[in-house]
Amino acid sequence: MDRSALRVMGGKPVIKGTRLDVETVISHLLAGDTEGDIIAAFPSLIAESIKACRDFGIKMSGLKYSVVELKNAK
Repeated sequence: MDRSALRVMGGKPVIKGTRLDVETVISHLLAGDTEGDIIAAFPSLIAESIKACRDFGIKMSGLKYSVVELKNAK
């Protein structure tokens, strides 16, 4: 997250080097979009940025656990 960009995007946390706010990425994740879907929609993103947004959202929610991604459980 880019803390120096508090004047950008109405003060919302943004992903460093972009004008994309964390809320947008989290909204896509909550809607069920995969990392691939999000990267296709926002090609300037990398997987690590998406994971950082997810972790930031967990931290800000006050939850005391992290989300584990399941890969095609069969």
